[in-house]
Amino acid sequence: MKILVVGNRGNFGKTAVDYLRSMDHEVSGVDKNDELPKSLDNYDAFLLAIPIRETIHFLENHDQENLIEICSVKEPLKKFSQRIISIHPMFGPNSINDPEFRHIFFINDISSPDKLDFVKNLFPGFFVHSVTADEHDRFMIDLLVRPYIFSMIAQKTDEPIESRITTSSYDKLRVLQSISLKESEGVIHDTIAYNPYSMESLKKIREQVEAMFNAFT
Repeated sequence: MKILVVGNRGNFGKTAVDYLRSMDHEVSGVDKNDELPKSLDNYDAFLLAIPIRETIHFLENHDQENLIEICSVKEPLKKFSQRIISIHPMFGPNSINDPEFRHIFFINDISSPDKLDFVKNLFPGFFVHSVTADEHDRFMIDLLVRPYIFSMIAQKTDEPIESRITTSSYDKLRVLQSISLKESEGVIHDTIAYNPYSMESLKKIREQVEAMFNAFT
């Protein structure tokens, strides 16, 4: 297939270009700030590897077939139901070749039903899970939102020690901090801010912190 990747200079965009080319597709790429090709009718599919706001803007202004969005939150994309292909790859640049992370969510109440096989053919060898948008966003609370929140807390409250002495607990803390350090601030913000279930999770975290504060003071 002839595929255009929008956002080809981002972390996932570069990964997508390399992967799709390795599968013998004819792949072109444009950065999110670049001008699009004059004729989009020459492409068989479009993969939007861009932030949520840019994705929504693109979908509002284009209606080509096989528009694939990969946002980490699906609630804002419901208004494009049956017009697009909505997926969420669970792998990234460092994990695409690890079988443990070769999972893709297919959003069945946003995507056209007949596009499930299209996605499976585009990503052969990956595990494709068909879920609703609400199911996806709830899954992301445990898979992304809470890890991002705890990682940011660990990072922002860190007071680096100068001693060469360490502990296994401190080493695990550094690993937790690395989650948010390896991800772009924009992706983290959008993943938390646009998920309708994030506030519920944040309230539970705040309640636990307040309970700990009261217990230790």
